[in-house]
Amino acid sequence: MRLALLLFALLLVALADGFAPGWKDGLDELPGDVAWRISASKQPDARMVLIDVDEASLREIGPWPWPRSVMANLSRQLAAQGVERQIYDIVFETPRADDAVLAGALRSTRSTLAQIFVLDRGAVVHSGLPRGADAGLRCQEGWPQASGFIAPSAAIKHLSVGHITPRIDRDGAVRRLPALICLQQKAYPALALAGLSQASLQLLPAEGWLDPPYRLKFGPQHDAVLPLSATGDIRIPYRLHPDAFIAVSAADVMAGLVPQNLLQGRVAVVGSTALGVNDAVPTPFNGATPGMLIHAELYAGLLDRKLPYTPRHAWVLQLLVFALLSGMLLLVAYRARRARVFLPLLGVLGVALVVALHISALLFAQIWVGWVSVALPLLLGALFLAVHEHWRSRNDRERLFSHLSSYLPAAVASALALQRPSGVVQAERREVTVLIADIRNFSAYCENAPAEEVAAVLHTYIVIAQQVVEEYGGVLESMHGDSILALWPGIDTRAVDAARVLVKRAREFLPASLPAHLAPLALGAGVEAGVALIGSIGPQRRRTHTAMGATVTTAGRLQAMTADLAESVLIGPVLADAMPIDSLHGLGQFLLEGLRRPQHVFAPDT
Repeated sequence: MRLALLLFALLLVALADGFAPGWKDGLDELPGDVAWRISASKQPDARMVLIDVDEASLREIGPWPWPRSVMANLSRQLAAQGVERQIYDIVFETPRADDAVLAGALRSTRSTLAQIFVLDRGAVVHSGLPRGADAGLRCQEGWPQASGFIAPSAAIKHLSVGHITPRIDRDGAVRRLPALICLQQKAYPALALAGLSQASLQLLPAEGWLDPPYRLKFGPQHDAVLPLSATGDIRIPYRLHPDAFIAVSAADVMAGLVPQNLLQGRVAVVGSTALGVNDAVPTPFNGATPGMLIHAELYAGLLDRKLPYTPRHAWVLQLLVFALLSGMLLLVAYRARRARVFLPLLGVLGVALVVALHISALLFAQIWVGWVSVALPLLLGALFLAVHEHWRSRNDRERLFSHLSSYLPAAVASALALQRPSGVVQAERREVTVLIADIRNFSAYCENAPAEEVAAVLHTYIVIAQQVVEEYGGVLESMHGDSILALWPGIDTRAVDAARVLVKRAREFLPASLPAHLAPLALGAGVEAGVALIGSIGPQRRRTHTAMGATVTTAGRLQAMTADLAESVLIGPVLADAMPIDSLHGLGQFLLEGLRRPQHVFAPDT
């Protein structure tokens, strides 16, 4: 049953995935976002510099878009100051008269331009001329298919071009980027990928079970491999804090105000942070990150060869972790005495552990597995198990109470169920009415009758006694062989009525046909009221519940005298004082066995 509950929790989450795909994507991303923010390095990156078309540049040079000749001058200045490669997060799509000037400047530098593909099938945009497709790479099923494009002007004949089309998550953030976008069966690489390598790309098949669905190799002269998802995406590694990137104003570059050697040997990523010009999007760092920073992050990840990815068999890892933690829950459910209390806590701790494993795998092994698919069924399973254990505990308590109350009065059983075992006297003095009834000559009958017949007679006797006593408001306190002891709170004359009815009913079930040498069976009852000590005594491992005191002794002695006085019911003086005078008759004073003072004895009128 417990295992079935855990599997049911797993099935619920799987069904939710089937009916509402992607519902948990936002939750899955939250720990990763926090991990990037906390772990991102603020150490200045010596490989790149951001050339920012900022507000100051627009004030000094003029409003955007700048003439192509100005951009050509910027490119030449960057080259003159030792920039190794230029990557432009800018699309020069509109034809201009000075396009040839820019094209000439770019040909003399190692530059990569940007283009945008439209992935919305409802949009029809065709601007410029797409370039940069990898001639030897074929598009795979599931890769993004472009329905339109915004590409560089046809007059800017530049071969190194990469797309800047992001994947926008449901919360608007950019965490992934298509490595390749297909247009008319041609594969166009992303800007950072095109900027890093001019060689042909090679698609490698997955080999190990921890491999990504696709692997992309950077030509024969590189041994770097880029992991791709089944949809051809790269997960952006936000390992560098925005403060780690050195940013220089484009106006300072063109004015020659950049410190000497600052740009020497670096990769320049040219973009804009100016209001109304830049393509700011939400990222794990903030809600408005410049687009060029995203491409710089991806470029750094490509250089470091640290790109997070989801293994093609990630579900196996998830299932293994779920099975391991579920085993822990099952162990607690089977072994812990208060499992219903510990299970929810363990479920929460299990979720924290899964999140920690998810973050550790992301930061240290570059593996993005996802945590919701494990944590949610684990938490649900823990709650289901806690409810089940609570239900079982209640059932066990109710069953135990039912058994206990079948041996003890319900009130006593209830009180004992809530107490810890004790080895001391636990009793209190109470005013009660005591009825003790016993079957006369029963011992001789037991010697001559089969044990099964004796047991049947006793069973019938006790069942009827309980029914009669409870009917008249009393409680059957204890049973010892053929003797019963019943109690009523206070002085209650209903005990006499119960005794008379019980005697009458006994004549109906006690065997009448007995051997000639056996005296007939009959029921005798003694009833008295007074103070008695009622409670539990005995060692902790073996307790007994009883009633003690002079009142109980008197009732017992009255019952023993019923045969001698030829009466079925005898009543003590205290209870007799509470009864109407015309309802009973006195039998005289008797010194009851074990008592020092004579007692008036009464019998009810027939």
